[in-house]
Amino acid sequence: MPDLRRKQQILKENGVETGEQWLIKLHLAHEFYHFLEFTTLGKVGMRLDPVQKKTIFGTVQRPLTTVSEIAAHSFAGRYMKSEILPQMTDYMVMLSEGILPEETLRERMQEAEERLRKNEGGKQNVSMG
Repeated sequence: MPDLRRKQQILKENGVETGEQWLIKLHLAHEFYHFLEFTTLGKVGMRLDPVQKKTIFGTVQRPLTTVSEIAAHSFAGRYMKSEILPQMTDYMVMLSEGILPEETLRERMQEAEERLRKNEGGKQNVSMG
């Protein structure tokens, strides 16, 4: 549990009060989603059209694997009725530990905002419920 205790400390330093048991349950809910995905639901990324990636050998189609992590975070957050997105807790830790440079996070946030603006009007509106 040292990693969860470190995460709890980092979150507290950033104004997010959590208990160790809450973090454990959040983590277990995330992993339980993956269990459901492998045993019942099927891999979420396989339900979507593959992404085309250009390589030096031509275009290759790959399934969207990150969708599984996004879905697991969403499931865990909803299950725990979290007031903070679970992936944000990860970003706080990565920023604090120097794993994710602040500038990279800003760029990702800006890219996400631009994508949201492009998709306003319901062109690719994704519903969770």
